Amino acid sequence: MKQVFSLGINIVLIACGIGMITGISSCSTLPFKLIIILGHSAMAIVLLLHSRTVDLTDKLSTQSFYMLTWKLVYAEYLLLPFVR
Repeated sequence: MKQVFSLGINIVLIACGIGMITGISSCSTLPFKLIIILGHSAMAIVLLLHSRTVDLTDKLSTQSFYMLTWKLVYAEYLLLPFVR
């Protein structure tokens, strides 16, 4: 179970990296590039920090982490207007 959880975290981190690369390559202005880089970096850090505290045997802990992933999805939508 821990291996599957780690695999999922790594997949999301790769997606953050791809989002950063896509945002950097498609944005024409420096402020937008910085917003994309800082936004994805912050989301990746939050995900990593919270993933280290998850107890996979505790239902409340996994549910809390699940809700965090949805908050990160919504935060990703806030970054979309900066990608041009």
